[in-house]
Amino acid sequence: MDSFSEDQFEPDMFWLEESLQMNQSAFLGYAEKPIENLSSKNFIVGSNSDSMNMKMVNSVGDNGIKQSEAMEPEKDRSHQRMINERMRREREKQNYNALHSLLPPKTKTDKNSIVIVATKEVQKMQSYKQELEKRNEELMRNLVEEEDEEIEVAKIRITVNKPSAGIDSMLGVFQCLKNVGIKIRSIQSNFSYEQLSAVLEIETKLPTEEVEKEVERTLNDVENKLIFHFPGSYL
Repeated sequence: MDSFSEDQFEPDMFWLEESLQMNQSAFLGYAEKPIENLSSKNFIVGSNSDSMNMKMVNSVGDNGIKQSEAMEPEKDRSHQRMINERMRREREKQNYNALHSLLPPKTKTDKNSIVIVATKEVQKMQSYKQELEKRNEELMRNLVEEEDEEIEVAKIRITVNKPSAGIDSMLGVFQCLKNVGIKIRSIQSNFSYEQLSAVLEIETKLPTEEVEKEVERTLNDVENKLIFHFPGSYL
């Protein structure tokens, strides 16, 4: 490289040296040049800050009061729900106890057992109901059939010579007619030691001849029993 000597540099080449000298007046202290209106602005800012703080405090206080007031109804509702739940459980317990009292004596008292046994009992009752309905239908059919049959009004004559006991004979005849489903409409009778005679008007679905034979057989049975128990009473 080429070397340069000090003589080669001209004095004008160092003109920056003098121009680089700093103006000392540009670095005045902060206190020497106060900012105008700074104190009034700070006062306004401070006032606004205090006002905001008060608003925040008041807002927090109001929110706290509102939250407290809002919690009171919630507590009341919660308490009411608890009371309602207790009442519901009490009613449920009473209902289970009432149901248990209708079940067989050896039924357990827990809810599951009560429900199971009650279900079985209801099923039994339904079965009984169906059976009774069937029987009732059969009886109604039989009744209609009986009503459709022609009922005959007839008169039968009873005669017993030297009766051992006329009243017993008549009672035997009444029982006989009742057993075969015959209704007596009227009776005309005559009692004496020599003879028992009576005329019975009856309602029957059987032939009159069969009724007379049955009555005659009954009278003979009554007389035979009386003679057996009181021999010689017919003399």
